[in-house]
Amino acid sequence: MMCYKGTVKRGFAETCSLTCPILDHFFRGGLPCGSITELTGEASASKTQVCLQLLLNCQLPRSLGGLDGSALYIYTEGEPALDRLRELATMIPYRLDPSSTLSLPANLDLMNNVFLETGFEDGSQLLARLHRLRPSLERRGPRRIRLLVVDSIACLFRDLLGANTDAKKNKQEGQKNTSSSPTDSGGVDDDKKAAHLVGDPPSIDSLSDRTELLFQISSLLRKYADEFNLVVVVTNQIMDAVGGNGAAAGHTGGLLLHSSGREVIPALGLAWANCINTRVFLSKETIGARGATKVVERGPPGAGLQRAIDAGAATVPDFAPQLRHMQIVFSPMLPQGKCAYVVEKTGVRGVHPSAVQAAPELNSN
Repeated sequence: MMCYKGTVKRGFAETCSLTCPILDHFFRGGLPCGSITELTGEASASKTQVCLQLLLNCQLPRSLGGLDGSALYIYTEGEPALDRLRELATMIPYRLDPSSTLSLPANLDLMNNVFLETGFEDGSQLLARLHRLRPSLERRGPRRIRLLVVDSIACLFRDLLGANTDAKKNKQEGQKNTSSSPTDSGGVDDDKKAAHLVGDPPSIDSLSDRTELLFQISSLLRKYADEFNLVVVVTNQIMDAVGGNGAAAGHTGGLLLHSSGREVIPALGLAWANCINTRVFLSKETIGARGATKVVERGPPGAGLQRAIDAGAATVPDFAPQLRHMQIVFSPMLPQGKCAYVVEKTGVRGVHPSAVQAAPELNSN
C-alpha cells in the first residue's frame, strides 16, 4: 500500500514555534503545518520533552509563534504522568520575552487544551482510534486541534524493530534473544522508556501484515496533516547499526548517526522513512572511552530560566545540563544541519556553539 502523499506547502505554511530563538532559527520558524515531522532517538534523548513543549506552544497566539489552537497527544505506552506538562505550563511566561507576555490571553488554561488518548495495545487499535478522530478534527472554532502528536509509533511495532537487524545479528553473533475520543488533558515524560525485543523474530507473513498496518497509519496521518493543516509529530526509536554501515541503510540521509558513543539507525526501516516528511535525530553527546558526558559551560542560566529564578519559580541548578543535539536527517524544506540544546526546568533550550565546551573526562577507575 502506498502512503498518502498530500502536499507540503512550505514557504506559505504556518509553523509552531519552540519558543526558543535558536531552535526556531534552526527550524526556519518552527515545525510546519501540513506535514509529518519525526523525532527519533534513544530513550532519554528528550523526544517527549520536545513534544510536551509543542503541546503547550501550539496554544499560544500567532503573534507569539503559536497556532491559536489545541493539541491532541496520543501516548502509546505506560501510564501518562502530568507533572512535567504542568510544570512546563507554568514556565511558559518565563520562556517568552517579558514584553510578549502581555499578548497572552488572561483566561488561557494551557492544560485544558491538551487532549490525551491512551490505552493502546497494538497498531490496529491506533489505526481505529485515528479513524474515530475525524469528527474532532472537523470541528471549527477558535480552539480547533492544530497539533497531533503520536508518542511513540515504534513501541506498537516492536516486532518490526527487530526484523531489520535480526538476520545480521544472528549471522555475526549467533542466535540469541534480546531483552533488554479526546477528553482528558495531560502529558508524559518518557525519558526512561525503551523498546525491548524479546523472543523469536516474527514470521514473514506477520511482518508483511504489520508493515501494511504501519503504512495505513502513516497514510492517515499524512491525510489529516494535509486536509486539516495540522502539525503532526511522531516519535521513533533507534537501533544499533550492526556492522557499522548505518549510512548505507538508505534512511539516514547518507549520514552516520551516533548517540551515547555508538552508531545507530532509526527504527522501522526504509519503508517507514518514505512515509514521513522530516526526520530529526535527537542524540546525547559523550566523549572518552568510558563515555564521559559533555556538558554546557554556559555561565548564567538561559534567559527564561533566569527570569524564573528571579521570580522565585525556579532555583539555580547545581550543575550544567547534559548536552544534546538535534540533527536534520532529511527534509524537503530544511537543509541537513545540527543544533545543540539542553533541557532545563523551563523546557528545551537551544545552545549557541560558542557556549559548548567538553567537560574533563571522568575518572575511568
